[in-house]
Parts: sequence; C-alpha cells; structure tokens
Amino acid sequence: MSASTLTPRTESYLHEVARRLPPRAREDVSRELRGTVADMVDDGVAHGLPPAEAERRALEELGDPALLAEDYGPGPRHLIGPEHYHDFLELLKVLVPVLAGLFGGLTLIGRLFGEAGREDLVTYLVLSLAPAVGAAIQGALMGAGIAVVVFAVVERTEAAEAVGRGARARGHNGAMTTRETPDALAALRRWEASGAAWVVRSATPGAVVVDLLTCDAGEVVGQLVSSEPGFLAAVRGAPGDVRSTGEPPEA
Repeated sequence: MSASTLTPRTESYLHEVARRLPPRAREDVSRELRGTVADMVDDGVAHGLPPAEAERRALEELGDPALLAEDYGPGPRHLIGPEHYHDFLELLKVLVPVLAGLFGGLTLIGRLFGEAGREDLVTYLVLSLAPAVGAAIQGALMGAGIAVVVFAVVERTEAAEAVGRGARARGHNGAMTTRETPDALAALRRWEASGAAWVVRSATPGAVVVDLLTCDAGEVVGQLVSSEPGFLAAVRGAPGDVRSTGEPPEA
C-alpha cells in the first residue's frame, strides 16, 4: 500500500496524532507515520490478511493517538510529573510555612511598632494583624510558586537531556546500539513466534534497544534497535519488561 492511498480511517488516526503536536512538527510526523502504517499494512497483507484488516491491526498496534503523540512531543505536558511529585510536596511543606511565617512575622513586628501609639486596643490589634495575615498569605503563595517553577524546570531539563541521549545513541557507540535494525518489528514478531523472550534494554523518546534472550530468558543472543513508531508501540512499557508469548503473535 502506498502512503498516498491510505483510507479515511488512517487519515483520521493521523489527524488525532498531529493535532496534539506543535505546528512545526505536524507535517514531518504525519509523513513518517503514513509511511509506517503503509509498511505495516503491506506486511500484514503479505501474511495473508485482507487490506482492511491489516490496516485495522496496524492502527491498533500503534496504540492510542494521544500516547503516540507524546512520544513525538518536545517535552512533558504536565508541570509536575509522578517521578518528582513526592519531592515537590516535601519542598512545598518547607517553603510555604517558612515564607508565610517570615513575611507575616516581619510585617506584624513592623505594624506593632508602627501602631504603638493608639489607645484603642482592638483597633491597635486589627491594624497590626490584618496586614500581617495578608503578608503571610503572600509569602505562602510565593513559596508555592517557587516550588512549582523549580520542579517544572527540572521536568523539562530532564526531558531535553533524554532527547539528547536518544540523538547521541543514534550517532555514537555507547549503551545503545548505533545501527537501527531493518524491519525490527517483523524481527521481533518472528522472535516471539519462536517462543523466545525479549527485554527492553534501554529506551529514550528517540529509540528503543531490545535484547533478544534465550527461551529461558537467560542469555542475551541478539539485539534489535529501532525508532519506528510501530516498534515503539509494540515494546512500550517499563525498561526491563520481559515478554515471551510462546505463540505466534497476530500480524
């Protein structure tokens, strides 16, 4: 199947992915995904599936358009992710009371001395406490804002570093194999059909390395490397997630 002859079902899927991406990335990602879907459909047809069924399975294999769009996104779409949320709360518990107490306390001391000449005790206390409470609230909000900004920067810095590692992995020798495996998805299917196991060795937003294991999931006997969306969707999961079906997977 040519990428230019995809059906409305695939075009709708690609639209759902593209609309979640930055405008500058939409055209390139859509073009890449069209080629990927076309190749997956051709592979399914070669295995005896009707074109419509091969297309349906290809889209199912790519997965949720929203999740696929995140793989192509420039960074996290949340301010504070689950990996740092606990640390964020801990910082919040420190900054909010400290800054609230500091702002409120200093303001209260200043107002107590500034209003010291008043004879009416109620007026004296109100004029002293009200600004102090307002300053304490301001300090608490400032503390919360500082914590949010700190961890938002951390999230985006780590995302940028992950993208950089993926780019370096495709261009240099290192923990990840440099050369991509031709037709890695088909090779993975054949490996699963043989009853053997595999494990994700390492993964970045740009590429995934899969170690091919013996049937007892012990010795590493090979490796697959790919950045193709279909392959990424098939192995999506936590690094170290061993899968072995022992049965031929669906085409």
